[in-house]
Amino acid sequence: MLKGHGGEIFSIARKKGIEPSSLLDFSTNVSPLPLPNGLKELITSNIDQIQALPEVDSAGLRLALSSRFGLNPENFLVSSGTTHWIYALPRALCPSRVIVPVPTYSDYVDAATTAGVQVLKIRAWYDGKPVGLRNVLELAVSASRRGDMVFICNPNNPTGTYASPRIIADAVRSCPEITWVIDESYAPFIAEDEESSTLFETLSDNCLVLRSFSKIFGIPGLRLGYLAGNASLLEKFDPWIQPWQVNRLAQIAGEWLLQDNKYSSEVRRFWTLEKRRFLERISGCRLIKYVPGETHFMLFKLKTGWSSEKLCSVLLERNMVIRDCSNFQGLDGGEYVRISLRGAYENARLASALREVEKVQ
Repeated sequence: MLKGHGGEIFSIARKKGIEPSSLLDFSTNVSPLPLPNGLKELITSNIDQIQALPEVDSAGLRLALSSRFGLNPENFLVSSGTTHWIYALPRALCPSRVIVPVPTYSDYVDAATTAGVQVLKIRAWYDGKPVGLRNVLELAVSASRRGDMVFICNPNNPTGTYASPRIIADAVRSCPEITWVIDESYAPFIAEDEESSTLFETLSDNCLVLRSFSKIFGIPGLRLGYLAGNASLLEKFDPWIQPWQVNRLAQIAGEWLLQDNKYSSEVRRFWTLEKRRFLERISGCRLIKYVPGETHFMLFKLKTGWSSEKLCSVLLERNMVIRDCSNFQGLDGGEYVRISLRGAYENARLASALREVEKVQ
């Protein structure tokens, strides 16, 4: 298991001997806005439901998902986060190899390795710049052979590169002899589902889509995600499905959150404006250089002489947490950090801290 994901504020606070609320966490890629209005009240008013078992297969939430995407409930499997399905995929489908373009989310490689499946890593990085996802898809197709499984994170973490669902669907259809796994955990930050999800382009027998409630709604601690695909393909996961995989409060929250897209739209408007402001504030700072991407989280290359460990440590002294990217395969030279936006005031504080650090060090 990889240790060193973003958002580990509880363990960091414990080591520092402070309250987690004292930390400004820019290391986790969740919504920078407060929780959706009414969510706290919903959970509080339904707290007594934890006295009964949750729905064994999250049937109500699967019905809500089918309505949202115009599919059948049998096209969805729900669990306590997408991580469950990432680790189940190579075990349930038994691919000959798993192909992973790097740098990307590290659990894809870990899941395949844990399952004893050979991993082929495709370097999607050239001269300090991420390769566009369209080209990554071409690289994956050219490297694949019958029986392979390919993981594509769209948009990609940590580079922020993105390809339209149509481009993804074309690649899926062009290579039916391999299984494609499209991780859309951050797709809602790009556009509405109809514009950003592969589910509105294809539900091919060789394609599975991962989606998360955690990131766009800012509820990673509630643990809720799902796997979508052709029903006959999802049947292969039956041996890996345990009863009551989702707690009752998460089921209730998921059904409620699917009813309204207003919050997602507000998140997109906010981060687009804040990202522009943040980059303007650090435009004269030579300590870090922005690697262009299309997401609310931003990848930066550090000035020569600085390491990601050093910058993270200096900022942590100021109770600010950013993501050290040295444990992303492909970025393991200690030259990169990832910053995810928070509220306007907090983003301004981080920008000021970066400029101050540059002057002092």
